[in-house]
Amino acid sequence: KIPRVHNRYRRRDRMQANYRIRTDLALETKERFEEDNVEISGVVIEESYDEEKDIQTTLVRIETEKGAKAMGKPQGIYITMEAPNMSVPDQDYHREISKELARHLRKLASLDKEKSVLVVGLGNRAITPDAVGPKAADRTLVTRHLIAMAPEHFGGFRPVAALAAGVLGTTGVESGEIVKAVADKIAPRAIIAVDALAA
Repeated sequence: KIPRVHNRYRRRDRMQANYRIRTDLALETKERFEEDNVEISGVVIEESYDEEKDIQTTLVRIETEKGAKAMGKPQGIYITMEAPNMSVPDQDYHREISKELARHLRKLASLDKEKSVLVVGLGNRAITPDAVGPKAADRTLVTRHLIAMAPEHFGGFRPVAALAAGVLGTTGVESGEIVKAVADKIAPRAIIAVDALAA
């Protein structure tokens, strides 16, 4: 029996070797190239570390089609923030991380204050590791309707709408289809999608 168990594990290891690990983070793709000492043409990487906040930020800018092909991602800017202490229940620290994230979002969007934004929470609120998106949508300060109804009180706010799109398994509709339908109707200048990824 023992040799059969060993053979089963060897067979499993061979099967795993045939599959590539898929990731959605440009940071991890960049690290894979670094391990092989490969420079990627058309890709600019900037790293910074804030010692006071203990935040490592990596910006990967894919500038050319050649770089996009090498990275397996469309041209664009990919920002990864790593904050190891986020698991600590410290509201002040969480606020600092939120401000840093907001700074990056403002820079990426570079929108005038009157331009509207749609915040989309992707995921299944009934499953804890997938509920980050819907919870973010629930906690978003929505102002689009308030600005229209009472501009004298809310005119200084950016028009923001929020949507928790649900998942195909519970709605029967792909999240992307729901988001597109809403975006076509309200025409936001930017869409911010919040997703738990593989958390």
